[in-house]
Amino acid sequence: MIKQISLAITVVVVLGSVGVSHQRGCWTNWFNDDSPRGTGDHETFPQLWGRHPAEICEHPMGIEAETTTGIPAEKTGQKLNTYSKEDGLICLNKEQKSGSCFDYKVRFECECPRQQCLENC
Repeated sequence: MIKQISLAITVVVVLGSVGVSHQRGCWTNWFNDDSPRGTGDHETFPQLWGRHPAEICEHPMGIEAETTTGIPAEKTGQKLNTYSKEDGLICLNKEQKSGSCFDYKVRFECECPRQQCLENC
């Protein structure tokens, strides 16, 4: 009985230290390759990854977007046509009450490089 309890405690301690909980990723730099001129602001993942393949992972775990003045996209009140880690961000001018999108920048959450993960994750 004592061996079983000891084994159960060991399993819990080992699983906890292995990281069963969500592991944080690392965020890329911000990207702002488009402006809201024309039809709107298009910060799409395929286009950004095509231009910056060494700086963005191929399969991001998350996305963040904010205006170039630092307002989170979720707090701007603007309708975003597209906003996902797979597709990036698209804001169409015709869908805004003001007739124009803000200028947005995006960044992506990627798996941390192994060395960095050992230090920060």
